[in-house]
Amino acid sequence: MSSDYIIDKRGRERSNPIERRFRRRYLFDLLEVFENRCAACKKEAIKFDLDHFFIPKSRGGNLMMRHKKGYWVCNALTLCHPCNQKKKDLAAQEFFEPQELEVLREKIGLVSLRINDFHQVDE
Repeated sequence: MSSDYIIDKRGRERSNPIERRFRRRYLFDLLEVFENRCAACKKEAIKFDLDHFFIPKSRGGNLMMRHKKGYWVCNALTLCHPCNQKKKDLAAQEFFEPQELEVLREKIGLVSLRINDFHQVDE
């Protein structure tokens, strides 16, 4: 799966340009799609940790990633701090149940569509 994405070594840095761009331009889309709720416990919160979905940060993932076919994929989800502490560096597939993953993929897909709708304007 990670072989499908362009992974830049700089992506492991905490404040890299791709993650700053995501936070600046697409964070509100992500919060809207997740309805200001934690993806794990579903509790509503004011403050969230952004976590990596498909590919964890420790494995080179960014909050949004360029697929080798050229389109962007959202790699982010919202977690409350306690749930993020439980998830640690696990990939979502290692943390969530299969039925939860299906719902999360749909939500992340909506954010990915928004990113791709606007990415031409951004570049």
